[in-house]
Amino acid sequence: MPPLRQYFPFDRWTVLVLTGSMLLLLIIGALDSITEWTMLLLYLGPLMCVAWLARGFWWVVVAVLTGVLWYNIRSYAPPPDAFVNGVRESVGAAVWNALARIGVLLVVGLLCTRLRALSRSPDSLASSHDNTGMLSAAGLRETLERGFIKEQCGAGPVAILMLDVERKITAFGGQSSEHAALAGAVIGKLLLSHARAADLCVRPSPNHFLVIMFDTSESAAATLNAAVQDALPQIVRSLDDTVSVCSLLLYSRDPVKDLSAMRSHGENRLVILKVMGQGRSFSELWPPKA
Repeated sequence: MPPLRQYFPFDRWTVLVLTGSMLLLLIIGALDSITEWTMLLLYLGPLMCVAWLARGFWWVVVAVLTGVLWYNIRSYAPPPDAFVNGVRESVGAAVWNALARIGVLLVVGLLCTRLRALSRSPDSLASSHDNTGMLSAAGLRETLERGFIKEQCGAGPVAILMLDVERKITAFGGQSSEHAALAGAVIGKLLLSHARAADLCVRPSPNHFLVIMFDTSESAAATLNAAVQDALPQIVRSLDDTVSVCSLLLYSRDPVKDLSAMRSHGENRLVILKVMGQGRSFSELWPPKA
């Protein structure tokens, strides 16, 4: 079970934000106690500050405290809307109104935290697909969080075909953005045309490509790898030999519980094999033998 500190981090900045919000909440409560109408919009201020500036779920605590404060003020200094035909509302009605306002505060707090996460996350500005039509790194992370993808990983064998494209520096300008776009488009089209409809074709970075195959046999994975290897020499020649491509087919005969670990191992293994100069195309099994 994760520690409580993970959900309610406690540092100097959090203490400062909570202290300022509580002072603001007390000021709003004091104003509410001497006015006739409840100022719900003002009560949203401290909650939004905490949800936007403080990490964790402190905004939930502030929402509950705000509801309790509002209930106490309504009990000791009831506004005109607390009377129906001159009769004071019942305790049950007051509690229900307080719970309704806590619900509104919780919804606003949740929206503020989501806005905070989306506006400050570097991945929020990245598209789920790149200009080749393949999944980006952010799109892959989102896809792997889906339930049916996790079920596919646990249903049968999984294979990952990895391509590492190294662009050479030439007089043609092998490191130019136009050349990178051309190489990415050509290799992306190659993988998309040979992969199955259920396979995930990913371009996590400009020089790296992945094809993730779920519930596939070893022969089917080898067939895809062979088709890609047959087409790569022609692609390299069409790009005037300004690129070199290394590939690794990592195959798991059993269901995979942690696809990220399998992918990370494959990427590291491909770098090692490429640096050692043992060839351009490799095939290995997952999990690796001791």
